[in-house]
Amino acid sequence: MLLNFYRLDYAQVGTTTRGCLRVIRHEQEEKKKSKSKGAGDKVIVGGQNGILLCIERKGGDTNIVFKTPPGQPITFVRLGGALQTIQDKTFIASGAQVKGFSRKGKQFLSFESNMTEAINSMYIYGVDMFLCGRNTFYHFHDCIEKSYYVCADRINDVLCLPVIEGGWVGRGITPVVACDDKTLKILDSGRLVYEVRLGDTPNTLHLFMNDGGYNRQKVLYGTKSGRLGLVDLQTSTGAILWEISTKSSSGVSAINCYRITDNSIPDIIIGKDDGLVEIYTVNENDEATFRQQYQCDESITGLDCGRVNSEQYDEIILCTYTGWVFSLTTQPMTEQNDVGTNLPPNMEIRVQQLRSELEELEMKVREERERYQDMAQNQEDTFSIVPPFAINDRFELSKEFACYALSIELVIPIDYIVLQSDVSVELIDVERNSAVVAITTPEQSSGNALLATYRCQADTTRIEMRIRSIEGQFGTLRVYISPRMHPKMCQVGFLVLY
Repeated sequence: MLLNFYRLDYAQVGTTTRGCLRVIRHEQEEKKKSKSKGAGDKVIVGGQNGILLCIERKGGDTNIVFKTPPGQPITFVRLGGALQTIQDKTFIASGAQVKGFSRKGKQFLSFESNMTEAINSMYIYGVDMFLCGRNTFYHFHDCIEKSYYVCADRINDVLCLPVIEGGWVGRGITPVVACDDKTLKILDSGRLVYEVRLGDTPNTLHLFMNDGGYNRQKVLYGTKSGRLGLVDLQTSTGAILWEISTKSSSGVSAINCYRITDNSIPDIIIGKDDGLVEIYTVNENDEATFRQQYQCDESITGLDCGRVNSEQYDEIILCTYTGWVFSLTTQPMTEQNDVGTNLPPNMEIRVQQLRSELEELEMKVREERERYQDMAQNQEDTFSIVPPFAINDRFELSKEFACYALSIELVIPIDYIVLQSDVSVELIDVERNSAVVAITTPEQSSGNALLATYRCQADTTRIEMRIRSIEGQFGTLRVYISPRMHPKMCQVGFLVLY
């Protein structure tokens, strides 16, 4: 029996990156001690504007627990704390600095790593901190550097296997690094113990069953081409237990294990770059079977599970590149509406005041836009300066379709995209692409082999394209991206076709 999921929006923050969202879970003992009846899990998210936001749900409303001032972009968020206790402390990576915040938002740590590059991935295990840049790995114990390792290729993610105590089966700190060279590298005190070669590039890592499984050494990995696998990392060698294809070839950006179905074993839930959320059930042999999926239409950058809106219903908490924080809840819509009808008497007055303020803001924007147009037309010495907009783009070779896969995502709606190429290419239809494609025959003297325009529907922020080139011919593909904004502008990107 498939579950019915209902989307419930919580908040919208700035643009986010992978690993930006976590859920601070409340244990049953803490819920009993809590004075408020609706004490649920808390959601914490870090954005590219440098703001760390912690929110909770009470009475159907989103409340801010704490919010930090803007700063450098937050590249990664992890939860930590003493081992065998509730992981309720938040650690964020911003540039080359790591900051720690308590559950109530009080900063207790500000650590300068002295790394020469920004921190791309991070893992916290007790008092041990694992930081990774583009090619470098650092291990800090109680903020003191213990070891480092330099990889030949880019590092995509890092984690640490749980420590196992014992004379015969004991195992100390064991970091695991996912690299662009299609390997998982197992380290010990800054040296490479061994590596597991995969069939594709690993993009994200997660402990199997959130603790490494029964032997505390199993790790789930998701690849850039949409494959999901499980590897058993033993002391001296590693083995791939299984690797399966998911429902699309888009990269896996987030993995979590949580019992959301009626299965007795926690399920595997993954989020992908194309907005697809997939649920896999696990049997007694640790084998995964596809259960169901949900399409979000935006790139997923964060995924976690818990009970935020209600203590009785499980939720999948998601965060997208554009900054939307929402949940896929199993709570029926009728019960959500019943909660929303129990509003305080002054709620209608507040809603009316917000509507009036919104109308005033719209009026001011309209007046300023008209004033700008008058200045641009009547004054010759004036010129427009529009700040560049953020673009989340990926251009990769798809083995499944034997072509290039180009995805473009903006925070604001896309108006149209123009493709210009100096070599002959073939545009392949994408099922989920709702844009209208118009191909113009270029003049022979122009040096162009392709001129195509993708006109997007209203409120389209993400688009996918597939481009197949002729083998043996190489050239440049220019992409002109124009959003729905005034004054009209576009940004140009250059892509190399091999």
